[in-house]
Amino acid sequence: MKIKYHLIVGFGLVILLTAYIGWISIYYSEIVIKSLEIKSHVPYLLFVSEIIILIFGLLIGFLISRRISKPLDKLIKGTELFGKGNLKHRIDIRSDDELGELAESFNNMANELEINLNEVMTDRAKLKNYQKYLEKKVLERTAELEKSKGKLKKDLEKLKDLDKLKVEFLSLISHELKTPLTPIKVQIERLLRKKMTKKETNESLEMVLRSVNRLARLINDILDISRIDSARMRFSMQDVDVKPFIDHTVKTMAPLADNSKVKIKTTFKGLPLKLQFDPDRIQQVLINLISNAIDHSETKKLSIGSIKKGDNIVFYVKDYGAGISTKELPHIFDKFYSGKERKMFHHGTGLGLAICNGIMDAHKGKIWVESNLKKGTTFFFSLPLNKKNYKDKK
Repeated sequence: MKIKYHLIVGFGLVILLTAYIGWISIYYSEIVIKSLEIKSHVPYLLFVSEIIILIFGLLIGFLISRRISKPLDKLIKGTELFGKGNLKHRIDIRSDDELGELAESFNNMANELEINLNEVMTDRAKLKNYQKYLEKKVLERTAELEKSKGKLKKDLEKLKDLDKLKVEFLSLISHELKTPLTPIKVQIERLLRKKMTKKETNESLEMVLRSVNRLARLINDILDISRIDSARMRFSMQDVDVKPFIDHTVKTMAPLADNSKVKIKTTFKGLPLKLQFDPDRIQQVLINLISNAIDHSETKKLSIGSIKKGDNIVFYVKDYGAGISTKELPHIFDKFYSGKERKMFHHGTGLGLAICNGIMDAHKGKIWVESNLKKGTTFFFSLPLNKKNYKDKK
């Protein structure tokens, strides 16, 4: 309504002003004409007056039109920018008419839209972050489930292996117990049933003693492996004179070697004066390895020796037998393993090498094996070198 009012007032003023100027121009023109008595120029003067009146009228109309069209241009430009998504633009019209009210309404609408859009963008960013968080958690949980699944699968396989091992253990123990018990029973019945000569009695008693010793070894092996598994095996670490210790152990095994007609060759290099270890347990390792080598030395010879390697002294026991296949090598130190493709040991529970492995772990050493089919097998074990006691013996 205010715009229409301005237009009516504006055009009214133009008409009044034009009439007023025209009346003044005619009035003064008549005075001038009368005073100068130039009646012949009256038409010309009237024409000039009308032109001047027309120019003033057009000028005033242009100014009024300009005042109205400029705010309209701002409104049109503002609506175009709003339509393109530029909500930061504001329409600058400061008037009390309808155009000013319209511009203010547009600006208020833009403010509200901008606030709402910012809230939407903030919520969208939060949702996106939460989505990433959920995706991350899902991946983590999936990985944990896969890991648990793999662990469960391994545990099930381990349980199956343990169950299989239990069956093998019971079968083996029953056999190993029955084997020495049978001759003990037979010989005792023989001694009780008839009178025997002193020689026959001694032979029967020696057979009983061998069977009892075999039972004792079986029980000791089972106790040792149990102590190793539960970390209850006791060790008496001490500084040991190495060369006398090795010589004594080799002499201990000499009768067994002689009975099997096996010749033992010794070659010791780099031995220190002393090494720190439990002499009973290391002797147990050496006796086990030498005993196995005697059993498998088809060429009736074996080698025992040592070399210095870094900060360790490495001992070895080598036989010249049939060797061990690559398929069996990874299982050599497993409990109750006595060979699948061939009989690796002539007798025993399959605990000897597992016990040796446990003893070497307790000494912070290592035990390993190398073998070639038809060429023989070499067992190695290492002991840490105490450098202050080291003196190379050539």
